Amino acid sequence: MSDDQDQSHYDVLGVDPNASKDEIRAAYRERLSDAQGAVTDAETARRPEGSAIAAARAEEARVRSAWQVLSDPVQRGKHDESMGITREPGSEIRDDGDVTVDEHEDRTPARQGAAARQPRAPRQGAARQGLFSTEHPPTPPTWPPGFQPPPPRARLIALGIDVVVLAVILIAQQFIGVVAVEQIYPQQTDKLDHISDCLDELESAKDAGRQSNSRANHIEKANDECSTVNVVAGFEETNPTDKQIDQRIDAAEGRQEDLQSEILPGQFGVLLIAVALALIYLIPSSLRTGRTFGKHLMRVHVVQDDGSPLRFGGAMSRYGTPVLAAFLFASILGPLAFALVLFGVLTWPRNANFQGLHDRLAHTIVVDG
Repeated sequence: MSDDQDQSHYDVLGVDPNASKDEIRAAYRERLSDAQGAVTDAETARRPEGSAIAAARAEEARVRSAWQVLSDPVQRGKHDESMGITREPGSEIRDDGDVTVDEHEDRTPARQGAAARQPRAPRQGAARQGLFSTEHPPTPPTWPPGFQPPPPRARLIALGIDVVVLAVILIAQQFIGVVAVEQIYPQQTDKLDHISDCLDELESAKDAGRQSNSRANHIEKANDECSTVNVVAGFEETNPTDKQIDQRIDAAEGRQEDLQSEILPGQFGVLLIAVALALIYLIPSSLRTGRTFGKHLMRVHVVQDDGSPLRFGGAMSRYGTPVLAAFLFASILGPLAFALVLFGVLTWPRNANFQGLHDRLAHTIVVDG
């Protein structure tokens, strides 16, 4: 039997088997702080070693597992029985996880049998944890040993932080992209501005009605805007029919589409730069530590579903697929594209392995620590 198997959860936390729940909690917090510090040191070392990082993370997982068992009276009783731990005469585990001694209890060894301390069966049909729960959910049986799911709230906040950063990148891309395209295609963008104004005036003239005095003013302004760039012939009459206005609108829109196709390569280039910036934010740090900025703040990280560190292919699948889908479909669906991608990412609470669609595609899991 290995040393880990011989070691009880009391040994992991450095407490006596008769310790109260408050004593166990204090020891857990101290050991967890030490374990998390060791993980940070291993991950931020000048030359990080995979074995050292894995060992530090495994120790943190053992500390968390010890608290999860010893903080629950039923699990604590089963653990004591499996490890052959006997209590002081007359002691028992209360429902709150503490150990108490009954002064009137018969203190003979015969009273300390397992039957006298039979733990109650765990409650059935426990409610599913909410998305904002701060408690650790049960570890799925399919997960590799040594890992524990983070509290849903921590994972949700980490995601929210990353979404805010990506939103800033998108807004910056839109602003800088407009300026960049105007610098690369000055003539085309100037003509597009005039055509847009021309179309607005033509629509206003049509809405004004044939007998309206304002129609002539709108037609005159439309002639000025479109004739400035010589893209659409003006009206000879000041009060054209609706059919004539529609013909001019069709001609202006056709020229508008031609100009937009000319600047399309520049717009696509700006989009690729935005996608590249998003992936630069997400992937390099994830490959090194399994964490983005949001996950670092909330102390969660991503690993492959076999427990190994995140690989490049997994990182590209997990982050690249939703980023590319959101940016590419945004030109068609607008903000709805980002909402749909976010919905797919947020399917993890309803999955048995706590995996969103992108996790299932990349074979990754989000773990605590």
